[in-house]
Amino acid sequence: MVHSRSEIVFRDASGMQHPFVPVKPQEAKSILAYNQIKFDLLEASEAFKKIQFYNEKNPDDASTMRHLFSSGIALYGRCITTSESRGIHLNPQQIQKLGNEQYEIYKEMEVLRHSHVAHAGKGRNATTVMILLNPIGKPKVIVGVKALDMNFDPTNKSIALKFSDHCLKLIEIVDRCISLAEKSLLKIYEKQNIEDLYRHAKGSFIVEQS
Repeated sequence: MVHSRSEIVFRDASGMQHPFVPVKPQEAKSILAYNQIKFDLLEASEAFKKIQFYNEKNPDDASTMRHLFSSGIALYGRCITTSESRGIHLNPQQIQKLGNEQYEIYKEMEVLRHSHVAHAGKGRNATTVMILLNPIGKPKVIVGVKALDMNFDPTNKSIALKFSDHCLKLIEIVDRCISLAEKSLLKIYEKQNIEDLYRHAKGSFIVEQS
């Protein structure tokens, strides 16, 4: 197994290195959660954007486009539902503040998340089924059964781009939430002894990856 080590430092625009104090995870839980939501929204937006690319370059590759669509919906779903680890999600009241158009897209994607990803048996697999008849009518006979998935078309560029733009719009909400959470955290640390903070400050930390 290959390991890599990276040294992380914080510098301002002039190149000056800043000492820092690591924050305990429980004190920064909301900041961590909202940053994870922001990352998921960016990833979801990118997945939907790539549908357009594959549609233009490989129009017959519906399997890849379906995979990208499902990935985007799954990532979006993580942002609008509560998980035990995050404990925070974007709620309908927050999204409504972006206007009716964005709220309607949210509801559309929420249905897709519940039916297509979270509960596939109730949604995507509940296809429209039709009995096909002989088109000539002579003889009048049944020629087969046809099942169609009517929930979404992964090759539809306009839907994919609409969803991609919506994910980016939601980041406006997330950035405001991060800003508020950071201000709350700063109030906690501004009450502490500044000499103690500098005494426990670090200049860098090592990140190990495998």
